[in-house]
Amino acid sequence: MISSFFWSLYARCYDVLLEFGPYQSMLERVKAELSLQEEKKYKILDAGCGTGNLDLILSAENCAVTAIDFSSAMLERAKKKLATHESISIRDCNLDKTLPFPNDYFDRIVTINVLHALPDPVKTLAEFNRVLKSDGQMIIITLKENYQMPLIVKAFKHAHEPDEKWEIKNIFSWFVRVIKVFGFTTAAFKFIFVAIFNKIIDKKIEGFKREVITNEILQLGLKIKHSGFIYGDQDLFFVLSKPKLLIQVAKSKLDQDRVFVLRQEIFIAEENLPLESDIDEYDAEATHFLASKNGFPVGVMRLIKIPTASWSFRGLYQVPDSFFDFRQALEISRFGFRREYREGQDFVLLLGAAMSYAASCKFNYLCGTMRVELMRALRIIGIRFDFVSEPFSYHGKWQIVAFVGPIEENMKIIETIEQKIN
Repeated sequence: MISSFFWSLYARCYDVLLEFGPYQSMLERVKAELSLQEEKKYKILDAGCGTGNLDLILSAENCAVTAIDFSSAMLERAKKKLATHESISIRDCNLDKTLPFPNDYFDRIVTINVLHALPDPVKTLAEFNRVLKSDGQMIIITLKENYQMPLIVKAFKHAHEPDEKWEIKNIFSWFVRVIKVFGFTTAAFKFIFVAIFNKIIDKKIEGFKREVITNEILQLGLKIKHSGFIYGDQDLFFVLSKPKLLIQVAKSKLDQDRVFVLRQEIFIAEENLPLESDIDEYDAEATHFLASKNGFPVGVMRLIKIPTASWSFRGLYQVPDSFFDFRQALEISRFGFRREYREGQDFVLLLGAAMSYAASCKFNYLCGTMRVELMRALRIIGIRFDFVSEPFSYHGKWQIVAFVGPIEENMKIIETIEQKIN
């Protein structure tokens, strides 16, 4: 455990980063991506605020910022720096715990180089999602897998040498590199201490694979507006939005129960189908989704991995055996909405969530069955299907068709539709 004394030293040196070009550029990029409009006052959460450098920039904007951190040394410096700014509220908060804010509270959330240092970043992400308003926006910056601190210094120097020349073999070579860049200045020695501190606290930190954090974001129902790299290309950078129709993966037993209860209502109560045990079956291989609006559940969906040359698809979908020899497909099933949403645009959004999730899992095709009228509607808006079966009856209630459709091509169509909806 790092002592409070050491944190105090780190806090004294931390602001040397304000003299560091890549750090300054990162803060300015965050401000730009927040898309703040003058006529609206925003509630913003800076989660892991450090000494308040981002908050100082935001103090000139029309917003109320809540800045939280667990380090008292960092917060003390932030309070001194922001003492005259009444729009900034600074408070001690442990990001490992449940956040002390109500649901749907903040318009914007920013977290910079925090998630990778937490014991359970997925839990913290879920908390951010809980306190973010519908139509709100979240910015995540976190270390990428196999990050290299010297390459951040290289970006500051605007050097064009190969990355290999910037490799640091020991602390002495790191010292020499920093002195060459900054000279014998106070800033250089502070930066060396910051680098040493980061190495100490980062011993067990590996950073994130981009696809791993992307998958976690999609499971929370958040939309990725865009993503990339920042801070010498050593940090992952995500700009996210929280849609009005929130489509989340049901991970907990409680959430799965909500899925199965709604599934019963949709497929049995509303449609007057005979009671069947497989309507609410627990499938260990399935991923269950719950769509909700303002916390009210409105739709369900299930995705199941399909084995290569699956026997069920050879007959039901009338797909050539050779198709599954070189394609990976994910089956969508138990796809339904409450009756009042059944004819709306939310069908497209739920289908888009299925495709985004399937794509993040490296699947090429989405398979499944849908009601004939829905299939016709989707074809009208351009959704493509490579293989479609003849309609067949389902419990004598609906005409069903089976489909196999390409994910990549259909995602582009759905993204265009979502932009028009929003």
